[in-house]
Amino acid sequence: MAGHRRPAGLLRPGGRCCDRRRDRPRRHHGAEPVGPTAARRRPERRRGRHRGRHRGHGGRRRRRRDQRHRGPGRDHRRRGHLHRAHHPARQAREDAAGLPRRLGDPRRRDRRRRDRRHRGGHPEPHRGGPDVRGPAPRPATGVVSAGVHGGFARTTTDDDRLDRSVDRLTGLAVREELLRRGPQLLGQAGGHGPAAVLVLDLDDFKVLNDSAGHHVGDAVLAAVGARLRRTVGPEDLVVRLGGDEFAVVTAPLRHRDDAAGLAAALIAAVGQPLEVDELRLGVGVSVGIAVHDEDGGTVEELLRAADQAMYAAKAAGTGQWRASTPEALRSTGVTRRLLDDLRAGRAAAQLVLHYQPQVDLETGDVVGFEALARWDHPELGLLPPRHFIPLAERSGLMAPLGAAVLDRALGDLPRLQEHAPGARLSINVTPRHILGTGLVDDLTSRVHAHGASPEDVVLEITEPLTRTSPETTATFEELSRRGFGISIRGFGTARSSLTVLWSNPAVREVKVDPSIVAAIAEDGGAEATAGRRRTARLVRALASAARGLGIRVVAEGAEDPSSFALLHELGCEVVQGFAVSQPVAVDEVVRWCRARQAEPVPG
Repeated sequence: MAGHRRPAGLLRPGGRCCDRRRDRPRRHHGAEPVGPTAARRRPERRRGRHRGRHRGHGGRRRRRRDQRHRGPGRDHRRRGHLHRAHHPARQAREDAAGLPRRLGDPRRRDRRRRDRRHRGGHPEPHRGGPDVRGPAPRPATGVVSAGVHGGFARTTTDDDRLDRSVDRLTGLAVREELLRRGPQLLGQAGGHGPAAVLVLDLDDFKVLNDSAGHHVGDAVLAAVGARLRRTVGPEDLVVRLGGDEFAVVTAPLRHRDDAAGLAAALIAAVGQPLEVDELRLGVGVSVGIAVHDEDGGTVEELLRAADQAMYAAKAAGTGQWRASTPEALRSTGVTRRLLDDLRAGRAAAQLVLHYQPQVDLETGDVVGFEALARWDHPELGLLPPRHFIPLAERSGLMAPLGAAVLDRALGDLPRLQEHAPGARLSINVTPRHILGTGLVDDLTSRVHAHGASPEDVVLEITEPLTRTSPETTATFEELSRRGFGISIRGFGTARSSLTVLWSNPAVREVKVDPSIVAAIAEDGGAEATAGRRRTARLVRALASAARGLGIRVVAEGAEDPSSFALLHELGCEVVQGFAVSQPVAVDEVVRWCRARQAEPVPG
């Protein structure tokens, strides 16, 4: 009753003095516990008149709940489900050391938190990003006061500064930390030897990220970061520059060649197979090297030089490294010019197509032509695809080039089929095309607009695209249902797997990689002969598996006509390469067809 209400300051049971006004907890913005457990145990609240206070059900439960905001107490130490704060420095160490292990159980970090602030203060809620491959926490509910305590604000500022220096996904330092610590690291080299900066960029990471899913991409980035840390020395600094790009600042080197050895070790470490979500992935990386005082005096200059060398390494192929040289600088200038032309839309108008014939090894008939794009640049001359196609892919400018190649090839198809009846047109399709929206309808409409049939077109793809996502597989199946042929190029290399043959029923053709075909034709010495026999057995096994599933086998890159009989014996049905014809313009292809109509290919 109101007349018997105990005034403030009376004794509680047990003789303890109780002043509810003095003991009333002060609420602070941001101190509300978060997480599934706290949300499940939190009763419904309604906003009260007092600005710094929550209204809830039941005095005892509210007092116990409020104790965890006042500081450590008996309930705070006893209740495992209550919010547990952690020191920012400890969290950074745990993130850096434990993220690869947490990929299997993203909730492990939450279970391992401990309260390091047992002397008062207000615990700060966890501010880190979501764990890789883990479910996002449920949003907290309830009313939180708007007051801010000075000590709490200072703690938040320190944590924000830590967050800015450490990448939450990989546990590595970020670019800003490199720019801050870089001059000190370079200055420590002094007379002990030059330091080096290495810039690393993952090969075809965007394709993997878009096709397999961002959770797979995050897991790959975290694993790559861990592999880089294990490979470098204890005094080297590993940085995530952003996206799929990393950097390493080395300790003083005894010789410039030591940087090359480190680059090779990093490529080998990153290239080890990686399994994520039951996908076995092969990750390649390109590395550029810049040495202090030789290629630049500041961190910014070394990063720029190493980045230019990295692009030169990408132009050389997957899993390569290059050191910064004047030639690399000139190559970067050419790359920038090509990129400007691509963005201006001039490349599509300057494309020309060359065609390389494909010949049946048994009958000698021409059964197909592969369309290969060339850029007839007004200043740089005729550029092969490797000089501009990867650049267009990375820059998101591939769509207009792909449309131009398809339209011109379909326009030349009637002339080609006039001299090679029934020949099919093979067109390389980039990952950007496969992963884009509306591909099937766009291809179908373009083919019909030129009076052709989908059965006349073979779409060549790379093998990793065949085992990325169910959506990609569905796209292949729909293309096959409409009549398009699907061919896998580069088959038989280290990244290939026989599983793509039975797991992708839409695939109707495989092209044995040119490196394997060239190895079969090699001659000389007992060791070379033994290697040739092993390669021949590999080709025979691949061809047997493919033909057993009704898939045609094409030997690509044949340069010696004397190998035709062996290739046919091993199970290859079609041959393509310089031994048949070089890629030439459509007029020359027509003349070539006329000249050989009565002359079969030697077998």
